[in-house]
Amino acid sequence: MDRALPRPPWPSRLPTRVRSAARSALTWCAAGLFALLLFAATSAGTPPFSGLGARGLPAVLLALPVGAARRRPAAVFGVLLAESCAAAALGARTWPFFLAAAVLVGVLAATRPPHPARSSPREPTAPSAPGRTRRPLPV
Repeated sequence: MDRALPRPPWPSRLPTRVRSAARSALTWCAAGLFALLLFAATSAGTPPFSGLGARGLPAVLLALPVGAARRRPAAVFGVLLAESCAAAALGARTWPFFLAAAVLVGVLAATRPPHPARSSPREPTAPSAPGRTRRPLPV
C-alpha cells in the first residue's frame, strides 16, 4: 500500500517561470511561422526575392497580433477576422488568416478550462441586507 505515485509529465516538473517562458517562445515562433506563410502566399507566382520589402514588411506586421494570442485570444481572433476581411476587400488570398483563426480556436478549445454547467436557470432573488441569505422572489 505504500507505493510511490508516478511522476507527473515533464512539463509539470519544470518551474512555473520556465513553463511560462517556453509557452511564450512557442507563441512567438507561431507568429514568425505565420509571417512566413503570409509572405509565401503573397509571393506565389513571382520571381524569388523581387519586392522583398513590399511583401515582407506587411506579412510581418499582419502576423504580429498572433504573438499576443496567449494573453488576449479573443482580441487576436477579432484582429485575424478583420485582416481576412481587409484582404478579401483588396482581392488578396484569405486562406492564411482563416487557417490561423482555426488553429487559434483549436488551441483555445484545448487549453481553456471548461465553464461549469448550470443544471437549472438562475431564479431571480430579492435584495437582502449584508450577512443575510437571499430568498427567491414570490411568483
